[in-house]
Amino acid sequence: MGGTPRRLLLARRQAARRSQHRRAFRQALRDIDGVNADEWTPRELRHGFVSLLSDRGVPLEEISRLVGHSGTAVTEEVYRKQIRPEIDTHNE
Repeated sequence: MGGTPRRLLLARRQAARRSQHRRAFRQALRDIDGVNADEWTPRELRHGFVSLLSDRGVPLEEISRLVGHSGTAVTEEVYRKQIRPEIDTHNE
């Protein structure tokens, strides 16, 4: 149990930062005409970013780097619905 209180404190700090980021994001959106800030989250923006890059043929390694992942495994797992499947033309 030695590390549990520290982990809880760190988790609370991280949650508070995420909440601050979410509020700042929504406030920025409120300044844009025609955008309903309550309909958007940073998560949706990030997923949209990955989708657009994938649709444009940007390599998975580059997408992973741009979203801050150290490798492609997390990008593939989290964004598997946004990543355009690569067509294997050798088996046609």
